[in-house]
Amino acid sequence: MQMFHNLSFKWKISIPLLLIVLIFIISSTMGITSSRQIADDADKVGNVFLQQIVLLLEADRDLHQALIAERSLVHEEGASTEQRQVYEENSAQFKERVDSALALGELENLDSHRSEYGAL
Repeated sequence: MQMFHNLSFKWKISIPLLLIVLIFIISSTMGITSSRQIADDADKVGNVFLQQIVLLLEADRDLHQALIAERSLVHEEGASTEQRQVYEENSAQFKERVDSALALGELENLDSHRSEYGAL
């Protein structure tokens, strides 16, 4: 503390101002870094995750339609070829959309997801 009293007036004013400037620079750098990271994450959400959600929702709809067609094939006597085509078309669309969603990446345990949907 004695050392601070022995400093000149110029240094007594400069040291606190330099500390404030240093804190400002550090906080600005941290703010810029975090805003870039947020922008990258928002870009990933918009370009990858939302597309995956859309594809998986469409795949869910196709799977539901395929299950309805399959049940109508089982419960109705003399199933028509049109019902069989609807079932096969929806099954193919389901597989195609799930593969497209999984191809976008960014999912953890991708192999387990592929095997799980492959069983359907």
